[in-house]
Amino acid sequence: MKLDPHQVTALEEFSGKIAAELVFAEAGKDEGLIPAYSLLGELMDQIDSCDEVMKAAKAMQALLGEHLDQGKPWETATINRLTAFNCWCEALHAATETGEKCKPFDQYVADAEAAAAADAAAVAAPSAKPSNPRAETPAPQPVGTIPPELLELDRIQTIDLSENAELLGEFHIEAVDHLGQIEAAVLQLEGDPGNRDAINSVFRSFHTLKGVAGFLHLKPINRLAHEIESVLDDVRTDKLEFHQGITDVVLAGRDLIEKLVAQVGDVIHANRQPDTAIPVSQLIVRVRAVAKRETAAASPAAAEAPVAPVATPSAPAPVATTEAAVVPAPEAPTKVAAPAPQTGNSAGATAASRQESNTIRVQTGKLDSLMDLVGELVIAQSQLVEGAREAGNGSGTLHRTVGHLARISKELQHTAMSLRMIPIKPTFQKMARLVRDLAVTAGKQVSFEMHGEDTELDRNMVEELGDPLVHMIRNGLDHGLEPPAERVAAGKSDTGHIRLSAYHQGGNIVVELKDDGRGINPEKVFKKAVEKGLVNPNQRLTDEEIFKLIFLPGFSTAEKITDISGRGVGMDVVKRNIERLRGSVEIHSELGKGSTFRIMLPLTMAIIDGLIVRVGQDRFILPTTSVQVALRPQADMLATIQGRSEVIVVRGKTIPVVRLHRRLAIESDVTNLVDGTVVILENAGRPCGLFVDEMVSKQEVVVKSLGSTMRNIPGISGGAILGDGSIALILDPASLIKAA
Repeated sequence: MKLDPHQVTALEEFSGKIAAELVFAEAGKDEGLIPAYSLLGELMDQIDSCDEVMKAAKAMQALLGEHLDQGKPWETATINRLTAFNCWCEALHAATETGEKCKPFDQYVADAEAAAAADAAAVAAPSAKPSNPRAETPAPQPVGTIPPELLELDRIQTIDLSENAELLGEFHIEAVDHLGQIEAAVLQLEGDPGNRDAINSVFRSFHTLKGVAGFLHLKPINRLAHEIESVLDDVRTDKLEFHQGITDVVLAGRDLIEKLVAQVGDVIHANRQPDTAIPVSQLIVRVRAVAKRETAAASPAAAEAPVAPVATPSAPAPVATTEAAVVPAPEAPTKVAAPAPQTGNSAGATAASRQESNTIRVQTGKLDSLMDLVGELVIAQSQLVEGAREAGNGSGTLHRTVGHLARISKELQHTAMSLRMIPIKPTFQKMARLVRDLAVTAGKQVSFEMHGEDTELDRNMVEELGDPLVHMIRNGLDHGLEPPAERVAAGKSDTGHIRLSAYHQGGNIVVELKDDGRGINPEKVFKKAVEKGLVNPNQRLTDEEIFKLIFLPGFSTAEKITDISGRGVGMDVVKRNIERLRGSVEIHSELGKGSTFRIMLPLTMAIIDGLIVRVGQDRFILPTTSVQVALRPQADMLATIQGRSEVIVVRGKTIPVVRLHRRLAIESDVTNLVDGTVVILENAGRPCGLFVDEMVSKQEVVVKSLGSTMRNIPGISGGAILGDGSIALILDPASLIKAA
């Protein structure tokens, strides 16, 4: 049969998409049935002129349609049949490229099943005893029969760099960190099996690895992490007691994922595709046995049987037993590329070398040290300016030198800060890919918009934002956006909309996620919280307070656990990571119209422009990005609400006034508002007046941490050393206004 280029492309796209659905197809469950049925329909629309493919696809869709009509979940025979159809499509695609002839589908399946049966019989046949009895070693017995759909994961994985180079690079870095955390936490659990923090840490790491590997189509990592995560979830919810068998399989899974991640690293850094399969099917069977507490029934050799070693190119590992029960896809001949002559690749090598020489990798610790030194330089420069001011006009040379030093230190400061600044665009692009792949998995139509992706943030902040955004988008797409039929019935477009944006607002950086889905039902959230014992049923909460309940560990309103969400871990991760950045999350939702999640992060730069104000004998620093105006009010601008709350009217707007000396319980030299200064601050679009004794000056200051003991004081974000050597507290307008 002959296929035109359009049909070849359609087959290639279908194979990639259906393979992703087969990863999650499991006998007894229905995940992926509807997407697989839809993908077959799309394929038939594009290859309708090819009778043989149409016939096979139509029969396959009829088989899936029978499951859907009768409400039946996946069956092993159906999974095997669909896997065989996918392998045949891949073989047909390969034959078209090489000009070879491909067998009809029925003949292809019959030959493959016959070969598999012959291999299985050969494996089952007893082997002759060795001549030397001492050399006889009992072979480790498998924990259980390996399902055919898992054997597909044991093949060599081809990793596509054409679209995912940047995302794979970020995944590789993050995966190495997560694997280190897993190992440390599991070792901690061996000594203290009841440590809930360690269990949650291991669970979160596997949960993140699974999610990111899923949308990058790293199927073995995704599937293995999913199985281990399920066991850990049973431990978290006290359905399964933590025991040594769990430790063994978790560490074995961690080691296998490390080898798979190393292959990803080879592709990224050396452009070398994996040439050896790293089998995961046997370990997945062990994990399932542990989940069912079958390890006690297994032999010691089985429980401790190592996973097949990773073979070197010079000594490939035998795979006959691994491939015995799967319908094999005919593989194209392996081509070993000969070393290219030096002259033939000199231009490319030179260009790559030149590009590489323009960039270097620097440890973030060294950049932190540089920022600290620049900060000390700014402090020294401020002290020098103060000394020159006290010296008066006696030395013109001194003033010129101080001015020159100020310009140099300012330029050095901006350069040092820019070294750590990166745009948020790569993170947003990762979210775009996540939305696309999750929409296919969930069978939903989604339009994704990005705004402000060129906003630059500190690298540490961008890294910390990754996990929260992943979990928020997964929850929003799974829970928030309705299926197309439900949206149309509600009078909406069948396509859901998700908007991700970043912008600066006052002294904050805001990352906003907005959807037009079903919104959050406060009654449903409250009811679920009562069921879990998180709130008293007689307690009266506002909608805003109810929405905050979704950040509690283990809280979820999902009716069933899917591969996208439902375990109640995502929003806990969001809150934990944002609080680590001293930020906050706001939720605005309207039932039937959608939800908006707004992450607000404080300005965490090491050096900021500050407005120095005085209250009594103390001085404080306000970030100038939060200040609208500072004024000395007139009597007719002031008023009192209900005899207690003070307000000021500025340009027709009534603005509440907060007295800083009352807020911080310190003495003030000025008690009458008309004798002091009111600084108008803005936070999240809401203005507020801050009453102080006077403004002192405007100055660049170096932000210093106050340590863990004073980290969570509302209204205070840090400290700074002023030019005269005194210490001033840096105020956080957002938390100050909120607390007041």
